[in-house]
Amino acid sequence: MLTALRRGLPGLLVLVVLALSWANAARFSAWVANPLAHADSWYFVDAFLEPWDAGELSWREFFVKRGQDDHAQPLHRLALLWNAETQSLDFAFEARIGLAGLSACLLLLLGLSLLHLRAAGVRLRALSVPLALSLALLPAAAFSLNSHEIYYWSLVAFFYVSLLPALGLMAWVCWQSIAPARPAEGAPAKAPQRPAVHWLQSMLSWLLTVLGCIVVQVALDGAGMLVVAALLAVLFASVLLGSSWRRCAGLGIALLIGLVAYRWTYAALFPDIGAGAGGGAWAAVQVLLQRWDEAVQWLLLPAGSALVHPTHLQIWFPDGGAIALQWFSGSIGLVLHAAFWISWWRQRAPVPLARFAAALMLLSYGMVLGILLSRVPQFGTDYLLQMRYIAFYQLATIAMILQMLVVLSRRTDTGVKARRSQVLVFVLAFAFFGLQYALTERAWQHGVHIRQYSLSMASNLLCLADHPGLQTPQCVPGLGACDYPMDVRERLLGLLERRQLNLFAPGFLETHDMQTAAGATTCLLPSP
Repeated sequence: MLTALRRGLPGLLVLVVLALSWANAARFSAWVANPLAHADSWYFVDAFLEPWDAGELSWREFFVKRGQDDHAQPLHRLALLWNAETQSLDFAFEARIGLAGLSACLLLLLGLSLLHLRAAGVRLRALSVPLALSLALLPAAAFSLNSHEIYYWSLVAFFYVSLLPALGLMAWVCWQSIAPARPAEGAPAKAPQRPAVHWLQSMLSWLLTVLGCIVVQVALDGAGMLVVAALLAVLFASVLLGSSWRRCAGLGIALLIGLVAYRWTYAALFPDIGAGAGGGAWAAVQVLLQRWDEAVQWLLLPAGSALVHPTHLQIWFPDGGAIALQWFSGSIGLVLHAAFWISWWRQRAPVPLARFAAALMLLSYGMVLGILLSRVPQFGTDYLLQMRYIAFYQLATIAMILQMLVVLSRRTDTGVKARRSQVLVFVLAFAFFGLQYALTERAWQHGVHIRQYSLSMASNLLCLADHPGLQTPQCVPGLGACDYPMDVRERLLGLLERRQLNLFAPGFLETHDMQTAAGATTCLLPSP
């Protein structure tokens, strides 16, 4: 009895960390999620909800975007339509959808990890402590409060809904790229498969890959190309490490067909969408080359922010030392990245979970590259520190945890070497858990200010509705509506008020404890 209980404790640890991490993230999201239309939400009100209000909504509005640097996000617009028709356009509802997407992504990652452990011969009911700690790191990293914007800004949280199909495709390709294992020597041989059945199964797998790729392109639009690029790189590396080139080539061709089919179809349906700001990728590269002296920061800032955002360091160390610690955390992050790739290339034949981890890591790199090309030339290197981008950077952290799980499940060390490995896992795990505790404490302290910011935004919007005709209103940063010309702003506010949406919906202010915002004059410039 005691032996069975002792064997089950590591698995119980995983469940406890999972439950606590999810509950903490869910409570924090429910508290700080901004229910108001702000930032990019006003573009969606203008481009999507106006046609809906006029009864002219068509499938085209689900796919239109502002330019090549933008993303169509049809899944988000489908949720926006659902939100407007059933929830009076409450963006806290959209944040809950985003949290559900994040939870689904985590469950998929845990499922893939357990599938790997089972294939590696690990008894799931008797996990070793190092393996259990590695599994427990997944929910701790996924539900980290390192970035409050993931939970405050519903559009950022919704990224995980779009990411879910991409993770599914990556898992499918990585597992399909492994040839079926041959029967062990002495084991009874399976009956040979008929050629027609084998051909049908191969064609079905190939068609599912094409279809899955198209679904991912629809969900992620431009970022979907990064998923394909990451998978192609992993398939090529797997061939170099001994995998079947025919199997990998077939999957690669299917991915390319799905990518080309989507992009060709989109270009044919929306030929009027021109190049985005910045003059294209080549112009962005030229700007980056002029700032080559900042290249070290392009590596350090994402690597360090994935562990701890510099804003937290500045709060914890207000009297100095934050900059040095920022560089230190970035250096630690780069060392972990190097360790990831060294351990990956040491594998003779990467198992499916290792291939998935590499694809996830490359996807994170691709997203950082996208920020470098589309945002840094215009806004500067510090734009890499936007908190919402931690959703991209943390994918690399997840990839590292998955690779550590692969390494631990294959180690056969004994004696001193085994104890050293266990000590290293314990140190890394408890350091990470300790950091998450500090980040959680910091996030809940900062949540008071986030709530006040949302309340100020509500008072600005109600003031704008009560005082039409303002040419230069005074608004909190990030509101979005104040940046629009007066006629556009009043037209959009009129839509919300006429349809009783968002803060004009009955009971909205009471639901979100924003009653004090009514009757405010915060949008008026102070009298001279």
